[in-house]
Amino acid sequence: GGPRLHTGRDRADRPRRPRRLAEDPGSTLAETEPTGPDDLAGWLFTSGSTGHPKGCVHAHADFAWNTETYALRVVGYREDDLCLSVPKLFFGYATGTNLMFPFRVGAAAVLFPGRSTAETLLEHVARFRPTLLTGVPTMFANMLRSERVEGVDLSCLRVCLSAGEALPPALYDEWKARTDVEIL
Repeated sequence: GGPRLHTGRDRADRPRRPRRLAEDPGSTLAETEPTGPDDLAGWLFTSGSTGHPKGCVHAHADFAWNTETYALRVVGYREDDLCLSVPKLFFGYATGTNLMFPFRVGAAAVLFPGRSTAETLLEHVARFRPTLLTGVPTMFANMLRSERVEGVDLSCLRVCLSAGEALPPALYDEWKARTDVEIL
């Protein structure tokens, strides 16, 4: 096999940029380019809710900062979380909520191919019992309107996250009344 990176609970409390978390002695590491916190790490694209999607340049430190200040301090990601996301990983918000944030605390994420529909999400909630659900307001509304919603126990959810478009106050209130879970 190729290079492997191992993480675990013993590393979850280390927010700084580790050079290596652990190295499998049987693997070889690829050559890396020396980088610093202010060097370009990648581009994430906006949803385009105010027009066309925009590519936003991010430095390495941005990802660590976002994880520490939002995922840990606002949302409160935990090791026992299971994350489910409407947007796929190519959408910047889902890159955080379903990849970087769970990785930081040692949590897990449900990744699935195909289009996200209200029925598909309700099926995944019933099957996997996620604790965090990331969506867009339209999808939360579609889930509430789905005939299937009455047959799905949503009590596994402890928090829902919304992005991509404005969350109408009436939808927030209806979701909270039906699930007893806030949408942040």
